Amino acid sequence: MLGRTEPLDVIAPVQTQRFITATLENSDSSPGYTLNFIDSEAPDFCWQDQNFEVTNVALSHRVPCRAYVFTEHNIERQLLQDKLKEDGIEPGPNWGSHVLIHEATYTQDVADRVGP
Repeated sequence: MLGRTEPLDVIAPVQTQRFITATLENSDSSPGYTLNFIDSEAPDFCWQDQNFEVTNVALSHRVPCRAYVFTEHNIERQLLQDKLKEDGIEPGPNWGSHVLIHEATYTQDVADRVGP
């Protein structure tokens, strides 16, 4: 991060802030920019920028833990027409088709065996 001058958001548990602060203090170091620590485990945690937002949800485990939810803001997507033409895909109705890729597809038979 050489040359950085703008503040940096460090989104992490409080323990990480303590570690970074202690490391900087004990090594007589300074990053040259402000570190904005944001507690990612706070119940009301929410961080966002122009592209997405991050929140958290408490999980039910033997030890305290949280899951993080990344929500992308609606962004305008642009069709790369030059790339389509380079790939030999001529203008037509296929240019407007939506492509859906499934990580896994289950039939009702499989769903009945696996369960909810």
